[in-house]
Amino acid sequence: MTKRTATVLLSRISETTLRNTYGILVSIIVATNAQFISEHYGAPAMLMALLLGMAFQFLSEEGRCADGIAFTSRTVLRLGVALLGVRISFNLLADLGPGLVGLVILGVCLTIVAGVLSD
Repeated sequence: MTKRTATVLLSRISETTLRNTYGILVSIIVATNAQFISEHYGAPAMLMALLLGMAFQFLSEEGRCADGIAFTSRTVLRLGVALLGVRISFNLLADLGPGLVGLVILGVCLTIVAGVLSD
């Protein structure tokens, strides 16, 4: 990598970081407040996050926060859902035992084969 390429890459990373910073901070604040309200009032955290997100939705339309909110609502949310799914899957499979794990794997494989053969 040449020095010019490294400089261009670093400038793009810094521009992207600066463009997304405000929206990411707003998303972190909304998530933190949703968790706080959830713990103090006994309501589900996801419900509180949805309600707060609706209240602050205007920030995602234009201005300094729009790019960062779009980034967190796309990339970070997808990553979080995937990690949550993996955690649940590993915990459930560990409790099932090797026989049922094999049955689950066989069921997934048969579903994929049936989907391919139906086309």
